[in-house]
Amino acid sequence: MAAVIALVLSFPGSAGATGRHDWPRPESATQEEPAGYPDPNVVKLLSQPGAMTEAKRTFSIYCTECHGLFAGGGMGPNLTDPQTLYGARYEDYVRIITNGSPYRPMPSWKGKLTGERIRLMAAFVYSLRGTRVTALPDVPPWPN
Repeated sequence: MAAVIALVLSFPGSAGATGRHDWPRPESATQEEPAGYPDPNVVKLLSQPGAMTEAKRTFSIYCTECHGLFAGGGMGPNLTDPQTLYGARYEDYVRIITNGSPYRPMPSWKGKLTGERIRLMAAFVYSLRGTRVTALPDVPPWPN
């Protein structure tokens, strides 16, 4: 157990012993739509037969642990709100899924997923932006 706690505290983006986070400040998030939105590459990719089903399946296998079942956030950020931390273009999504983040516990999927699968996942996550799905339903307060 102590090894797990030490690992979590040493992970980039965790508060660690200093209590400081290495995460980007919220001010760095953008809500602006990129030029040419929606990206025609995304429309073409997700219009292929079975592409959306495969993208959802891949997301459920690799991404829900951090981003939540409906991409509404958890340990990882909400992918359905209009804000992005690393850019709002399709290419930005491909880059972050491929290389991961040096500031958050987002792993690199390069070498674990094919380039085609990464592009499909980037297109799927790109298509979620602005849909505002909530991760959890409203839960009534705990009874006294």
